[in-house]
Amino acid sequence: GKFMDLIHRGKPIPIFGDGTALRDFTFIDDIIQGIVRVIDRPRPFEIYNLGRGSTIPHSVLDLIKAIETSLGKKALTNFLPPQPGDVPATQADISKARSLLDYEPSFPLSEGIAANARWFLANIPKLFVAVSLSSSPSSNILSLSPLPDVLVNFPESISGQDSQPSAP
Repeated sequence: GKFMDLIHRGKPIPIFGDGTALRDFTFIDDIIQGIVRVIDRPRPFEIYNLGRGSTIPHSVLDLIKAIETSLGKKALTNFLPPQPGDVPATQADISKARSLLDYEPSFPLSEGIAANARWFLANIPKLFVAVSLSSSPSSNILSLSPLPDVLVNFPESISGQDSQPSAP
């Protein structure tokens, strides 16, 4: 999500370390498959690890390359020092979910990113209206972003206060 949005908008992506950290990136449909299987096959107090379970995890740079390919845009990168405590590689052990739930992730990184990119591009107008309330209780301003600085006052009936036009 975050990297896709930044690449699409031509903003730099923060990469902690050199980008070679390995991760077991998992497409949401595979996680949903696992959750549905847990619900359909209840076993009280069991804990499952859901993920891709790749035999060869992908690096952060692999993820960025897949997003670039799916969006047809080149990423701007901002390499930063590694974050304290970050590990060089993580991978999900899904053997228990495989054996007890017949869980089997089916989306490789490139397919999951491509599907996510199709959804992202189809929903950009909806994604650009991110609503956040001002932290000042007296202003009651609704801001719409990352559209240009558009400010809309809450009506008195909603905020319980007089609404006055506000300057950006």
